[in-house]
Amino acid sequence: MASRRSYSRAILIGIGLIVLVGVFNFIRSLPPSSTASREHTQPYSNGNIQSPSTSATTPAPLPKDFPNSSEESFSHLPTGFSTMSDAVKQCWPKRADALGSLADQALDINRLEHLFGPTSTRESVEEIEHYRLADGSERRLVLSIEEGEDNKSQWQLRFFGVDAEGLPIPISIPENHVKNPSSAILASYREGERVRTIRRLALVFNLNQLRSAGTVTEIDGRVEEIQIRSDGRLLHCASFDRCECL
Repeated sequence: MASRRSYSRAILIGIGLIVLVGVFNFIRSLPPSSTASREHTQPYSNGNIQSPSTSATTPAPLPKDFPNSSEESFSHLPTGFSTMSDAVKQCWPKRADALGSLADQALDINRLEHLFGPTSTRESVEEIEHYRLADGSERRLVLSIEEGEDNKSQWQLRFFGVDAEGLPIPISIPENHVKNPSSAILASYREGERVRTIRRLALVFNLNQLRSAGTVTEIDGRVEEIQIRSDGRLLHCASFDRCECL
């Protein structure tokens, strides 16, 4: 039992390290003015994606096959930002042809599946919802998967106001609203117009017994950032033309 708990904790740490790379930047760096141009969207659920917006039940455990057996090849220093196709060629020269046409120059999960194989896990691990109230003020609702005291995954709710500089201001909420909030509880915080939704998905790919894993960040349903670990290398893309092979 102890070894199983240790393994579960290692999985959470592995995903958590990747997820936390950008969490504060997204919460803190998006100014109110930038949200005005965003189209109003609603939360969604596709395929086997588990989302806190569509279910009030306890989330499934984080992927148990998240690879942590191979370390990044830090001896391979990045040569600077490049396009996704060039970064893939640098990381995995034999897989470059699997990218197919790159005429649309967009980050896409389907394209990742061509590289790393079909996804065996596609699970939401964090969702940040931006709301604008009638008086012009903003609120940010953050739902993330955390490990509870019983080593089981659970949704955790945090709530923020936003100051004049676009920085988050924590707002206290009742303790019984924090863990695995119900749909009714979430609805009470979803006031005003939703102007942006940021989601982070944990992905596990399988291709001929080769497992690859990482995270994808979506903003209003569009893939904006990816971090994928495979065969000892790490591909990070902040956009199609700002990628690194690490």
